[in-house]
Amino acid sequence: MNKNLLIVESGSQFYRRYIMEAAVNMGVNIILITSKQVLWEHELCKKIVFADTKNPVDAYQKLSRCIDLKYLDGILTYDEPSIISTSQLAQMLELPFISPGTALKARNKSLMRQSFKLNNLLTPKFVEINMVDELAKKLEEFELPVVIKPTAGMASVGVIKIEHKSQIPQILEKIRGIQFEDVSSFLIEEYLEGNEVSVESIVCNGNVTHFGITQKYTCAEPYFEEIGHSFPAILPEKLEGQILKTAENGIKALGINIGVTHTEIRLTPKGPAIVEIGARLGGDKIPYLIKLATGIDVAKEAIKVAIGEIRAVDIDKKLTKGSAIKFIIPKDGAEILEYPDLKKISNISGVEELYFKHRLGALRLPPEKFFTRLGFVTAVGDSPKEAYKIASEAVEALDIKYV
Repeated sequence: MNKNLLIVESGSQFYRRYIMEAAVNMGVNIILITSKQVLWEHELCKKIVFADTKNPVDAYQKLSRCIDLKYLDGILTYDEPSIISTSQLAQMLELPFISPGTALKARNKSLMRQSFKLNNLLTPKFVEINMVDELAKKLEEFELPVVIKPTAGMASVGVIKIEHKSQIPQILEKIRGIQFEDVSSFLIEEYLEGNEVSVESIVCNGNVTHFGITQKYTCAEPYFEEIGHSFPAILPEKLEGQILKTAENGIKALGINIGVTHTEIRLTPKGPAIVEIGARLGGDKIPYLIKLATGIDVAKEAIKVAIGEIRAVDIDKKLTKGSAIKFIIPKDGAEILEYPDLKKISNISGVEELYFKHRLGALRLPPEKFFTRLGFVTAVGDSPKEAYKIASEAVEALDIKYV
């Protein structure tokens, strides 16, 4: 194919490598621009350029010194914090990508919700606060319970359910200590009852195509960290249609006219309510789960759209299986005593992939620490329920010893 794709930031090898591998398998040359240390990416990239990727002017200047910009065929990022700067860089390079205005709405949850509301979509009632000290006063506008979250957050970091006013001092203390790129403002939003799903979609030539619906599993409230996913979600046909239509309406409300999206939806008694949309490939290996279950390569389709090598999106299922991922969550407050035996897990029928990362010191869960996973197990079964059972039992069989 000999196309040249600019990728902005690379992510974790264990969660995102499959995307770069898809490009290489297509014969696409990867030019990576990153502000981080290179650990594994050099194996897959034709060229790696170092720059401040949050500063599109710096990124453009550094790129122009390393490559002939006219040979770039497309641009892609699956790094949530890089969405806005990538849109600005794409504009400077005259490459197809969502506009900076759309990117801003996709990153700022307050602007996103305003767009949903203007388009009459079912979405949580919300208010933005610029100082956490405003929390107690603004809560008077809501019936409890409510949810508080960083306006520019991701991965459920700092997302907390508030059920009683007596919790406010403790929650204020916790959210002030969140280590996040931008915690200058928060949303207080209506709490939505119901299970959560996500929709993985792609927009090509103005047309929205859905790859499917993922069932999401979260930790015990008042926190919302995801502990696993299974694909596809098993739902009544009518409800499935409502979910897909809700996702499509949300995508159009934000003005997303190209690329892949990850839409999170709550199945409330009033119907599917749109929570938020990511203008990127879904995280947590969800596109990889879709490939395991159906044979559809979401990453490949995203790359084809980015480089203009597509007429229509390929959603023909080659497999009809179930797939799942289960995250390895540490025991709160404990230290790992010894490295677990991974061999007995990798030999379990149905297990596709196992990743374990040993962390030193006392391991803490929310609200002390967020996103403290030790790894994951992915699995395939005849159904998503079976796949999730295999992955869950494999995680349990790790039998991590703590002290």
